[in-house]
Amino acid sequence: NGRILYRGRDLEEFNKGTALLDYRQSVQMVWQDPFGSLNPTHTIYHHIARPLLLHSKVLDKKDLPDMVYALLEKVGLTPAKATAAKYPHQLSGGQRQRVALARALVNRPRVLLLDEPLGALDALTRARLQGELQNIWAKEKITMILVTHDVDEAVFLGDRVVVMQPNPGRIRRILDIDLPRPRNRSDSRFIALRDDVLSDFAELH
Repeated sequence: NGRILYRGRDLEEFNKGTALLDYRQSVQMVWQDPFGSLNPTHTIYHHIARPLLLHSKVLDKKDLPDMVYALLEKVGLTPAKATAAKYPHQLSGGQRQRVALARALVNRPRVLLLDEPLGALDALTRARLQGELQNIWAKEKITMILVTHDVDEAVFLGDRVVVMQPNPGRIRRILDIDLPRPRNRSDSRFIALRDDVLSDFAELH
């Protein structure tokens, strides 16, 4: 058993009224497979515009297109206008994941939860999106909690790596990643930290 605190308060306190609204707007989630959460009959423009309108981010509706395009550009979906006109099935897996990121950024959340968002992507697309996540973090200063099975990814993106052990699931170790950004995977310090984390898994097996 355990507790989850958000801004010093137990999550059970965020169960109604304005507290719940604040939590929902401040904490956003990106899943491993965004395709299931994207309506195939709606354009990408609609997928971004709707949450903008729902959360009253648009003071003047004539500003809506520019706001949608700005969010798409922020996650590297350019040209934004052409991308916005497409449907989910017309995008690659990496592009759909970028759309999911753009939607999550609508409210400028304080916390972004990422559940293996890059796990289903090919190596090149995955590396590019890792770079995008770093850029978003640098610009927006959002706290990101990333679940991943990829040790290289954890060390590349994280400031702190929490190693879990199975049966029962427990925290095995917490390791601070004190490396400058942008990070270089060929740096000897990066390799040493990655190997240090990998050693935990060798011991588990």
